[in-house]
Amino acid sequence: MFAVDVAMSKHWWIQPFLKFVRTMALDPLRPFSVRDIINAVRDGDTLVIFPEGRLNVTGGALMKVYDGPALIADKSEAMVLPVRLDGVEFTPFSRLAGRLRRRWFPKVTMTILPPRKLAVPAELRGRARRHQAGAALYDIMSEMMARRPNPPSLFAAVIEARAAHGGGHRIIEDPATAPLDPYGRAFDHPNLFVVDASALPTSAAVNPSLTVAAQALRVADHIVKTDLQS
Repeated sequence: MFAVDVAMSKHWWIQPFLKFVRTMALDPLRPFSVRDIINAVRDGDTLVIFPEGRLNVTGGALMKVYDGPALIADKSEAMVLPVRLDGVEFTPFSRLAGRLRRRWFPKVTMTILPPRKLAVPAELRGRARRHQAGAALYDIMSEMMARRPNPPSLFAAVIEARAAHGGGHRIIEDPATAPLDPYGRAFDHPNLFVVDASALPTSAAVNPSLTVAAQALRVADHIVKTDLQS
């Protein structure tokens, strides 16, 4: 059973697919639709739902995770089975035209983590419980994203990137198109390092505080080992 947003289900291109699977409408303006889904899951139905609420537009990075799917899992006391699909962002149906090399029949891998229940304290009620359930689901999805296998070597990573993005992309730093080197040093001002969120080329769709802190520590370590040693 798939939970499908009412507005999305009205698109002409998705309606033919709805004839082959069982679906339940998820209407933000109709709270009872969520209750119907919760009751169906309690009765033993398996529910497939996308916690991000829409197609990924970040190229694989985790987007905002909504509380609704977590509320359904918590209220129905259901186990959550995290599933990640890698490679579908390269298909012609993705929304990443111009950012990724889209093509027919790219390699698609499916990663399935062990099922688990959301860790929500029993004493929480109302909005606090909903927010805690959403945070627990976000933690599960963050762990799922972090469990991607690492390439065996740097060369293997380059070969993997070439297969995914094509061989026509430059992989060296270019002062003409980028203001910073990999360590945040400005090409035009060698004594200037940029380590805040402005160094990120695009929005991450999530709070970048930990990423900014990690980048700042990395740059500081680089400065200590290079500039301060000279």
